[in-house]
Amino acid sequence: MSSVAIISPIFDCMKFLIVGLGNPGEEYAHTRHNIGYDVAWALVTKHSGSFKTDRLAYTAEIKWKGKKFVCICPTTFMNLSGKAVKYWMDKEKIPVEGFGKASIKFSSFVISGIATNESQILVVSAPKPK
Repeated sequence: MSSVAIISPIFDCMKFLIVGLGNPGEEYAHTRHNIGYDVAWALVTKHSGSFKTDRLAYTAEIKWKGKKFVCICPTTFMNLSGKAVKYWMDKEKIPVEGFGKASIKFSSFVISGIATNESQILVVSAPKPK
């Protein structure tokens, strides 16, 4: 059973940065630590996109319903992923200040976000173990 809590409308923006969190390396592939990678890859694949290796992350850009989605999977370990997120926020000109927050919790992953007037950052991660 999943629960959904949305505090702000997350599709009012024109540009989105989706961050799939995980750790590099085969030993983490398809584990709960890399659920963010798996969700981001599934989204990009579903919308006929493909990832490429770029600065600090695997990156892909897709469009859906007139909206631009920049998807990244940082190639740093999770505790250093802030470097990749900051770099891509700057590169895509996504401001740090936000006016609303969103959080959607599923049984196997969590999507959290901060919305600004023109963009949205969505982070996909594993829920904390109980």
